[in-house]
Amino acid sequence: MAESLSAYRLTIAAPGSKIRTQRTVLARSRELAQRLVMVPRGGRLTIARAGLMDELVSRVARQRRPSGRDLRSFYIELRSALRADASLPSAFRTMAPWIENALLADAVANAIDPVIIARGSDAMLDCLKGVLPLEHVERLRAAVGVGETPRVVEMLAGLSERRVKLAGRLVQALLTPAITVVGALGAAIFIATVQAPAMAQLYAAAKAKGQLPVPTQILLFAVNAVKDNPLVALAVPALLGILVWVARRAYQQYESVQDKVDHLPVLGRLLAQIRNSRMLRTLAILIDSGRSVTVALAMTERSVSHRRTRRFLHAVHETIAMQGIDFFEAASQHRDIIGDVEVRWIDLLHLGAATGSTSELLNSVADDCEQRAEAKLDVLPKLLEFAALVIAASLVGFVVIASLLPTFRLAAVLK
Repeated sequence: MAESLSAYRLTIAAPGSKIRTQRTVLARSRELAQRLVMVPRGGRLTIARAGLMDELVSRVARQRRPSGRDLRSFYIELRSALRADASLPSAFRTMAPWIENALLADAVANAIDPVIIARGSDAMLDCLKGVLPLEHVERLRAAVGVGETPRVVEMLAGLSERRVKLAGRLVQALLTPAITVVGALGAAIFIATVQAPAMAQLYAAAKAKGQLPVPTQILLFAVNAVKDNPLVALAVPALLGILVWVARRAYQQYESVQDKVDHLPVLGRLLAQIRNSRMLRTLAILIDSGRSVTVALAMTERSVSHRRTRRFLHAVHETIAMQGIDFFEAASQHRDIIGDVEVRWIDLLHLGAATGSTSELLNSVADDCEQRAEAKLDVLPKLLEFAALVIAASLVGFVVIASLLPTFRLAAVLK
């Protein structure tokens, strides 16, 4: 397992055809590389070391972490493979050639190594740590132990499907206004750079009769600055990209910035609901897999990036470990750490403590958070589209007015 990864160029020749399919994979040996492709019956597989460029592209692709869509595809393939054969090693062998994410494909290839298979299902699932979410690995481990692997895979496939849909709606809500603003910016640039030179003589005539209007002076200054220094046009998007990167880093690093975002009217509530649903779902899956509440809290804390939520989970974990109280009492003691959106589910924990169904309750509250997030997503696009239209109209309107004001003055002079 300590061997380094090498790039192999796999060429598959279909039987009775001249068609050749090529694929570059990263593997620790030729045997492992062979397991990452599906060779049709009667076909021929040729394995050779890949060229430098192919190896570079493969190594770059391997750095991409599995996205929600990759996880959804993984569980759908695993579900189909388990229907044909309930054995986990056989299912992994069947689905290995169809995994698109290079990092996930490499993890599955390691899991079906004969040495790993001989050590048991725990060793196979250990190969997926760091690639799949930790709570998913632990839930699969518990399911294999009690023979419920198909049911749990079905559940994880459904969760991944819902997460992908929710993320897709969020991206769509942000993308449409962004396209509107970019389109307006392009129209404004066209009007300013193409129409302004055509009206240069009119500007000159208007200037002869008096000072140009202030909006026109600003527009001409911007156009001349870009013409004289083309790098200025490139500096603007670069500066915007830097600002976005700084804002993202600040959100990740500083709790005060996260708190300000959480207090935004619609977006803050939406992000809080999504964050809560993922946190509660992680806790529920870990508790359902047989982990104690303290272990589940510690694992969930490592998977959470929101600092205030992480601080809350750490405080609850420490209180349970030191005082020996139940989850509900510990969470109630530290409810002041988290905001109004998060505190709602704590009041329901006593029901889970009383009935012994904490994981079911957490799953139910996570479902409720997802439904509330979807409701917010029905409102957010309308607000963002309105804001984008205001920005676009202001931008294009300013350029048009700045271009036409000297014309109006010249028309008045001609009368």
